Amino acid sequence: MTTPGNSSRTKIKRLPEKAHTDVVALHSVLDSGLVAHVGVVDHGQPIVIPVGYARDRDTLLIHGSSASRMFTLLDSGSPACVTVTLLDGLVLGIAELASDSRYSTNPNRVENRSSLYNELNQALVTATADYWHSELSKQGIPCGPINSIPQAFELAEQLGLEPVHNGMVSNPVNFSRTPAVYRLVPPDLGNATSEVVAELNLDD
Repeated sequence: MTTPGNSSRTKIKRLPEKAHTDVVALHSVLDSGLVAHVGVVDHGQPIVIPVGYARDRDTLLIHGSSASRMFTLLDSGSPACVTVTLLDGLVLGIAELASDSRYSTNPNRVENRSSLYNELNQALVTATADYWHSELSKQGIPCGPINSIPQAFELAEQLGLEPVHNGMVSNPVNFSRTPAVYRLVPPDLGNATSEVVAELNLDD
């Protein structure tokens, strides 16, 4: 791994200026992560498997059974890639779920999603939405409560946004070249009936 990112498969083509190929930086990422995902191709079908891993100098050690489909494919020379996940924080840990065979694989989790949903809900109801929002936000995890309309406006103001412009709800999207134009305040029900009827040449 003396010159990473220089092969035809690893060379970054889109936004290459954002790529980091320094070996020390890559080692830092590997040493900071806890979980990796190995992607391999089986009969033309890609599969992705989460694994534990470790680094021994320039060698990546992947935990798993040598008889597993993943290792069988890797041993056969099947194209593969590895993605490392950096875990910034753990907010909700339910250790017994990790060893429950009903949730050990993604197909199992899909098949047993109702029971998994109930298990997670039982843990989440032990605290308020404000608590979870605070804890998740501390770890930099994007999240937000379901707000009422007044709460949504209040939050927008707290974030330094301008939710109301000239008496109207602001467009939530800002365009630098074609900014939103606010010409007329939406009329109350029935206020513009006469004008609309006249414009369409209809009988009032």
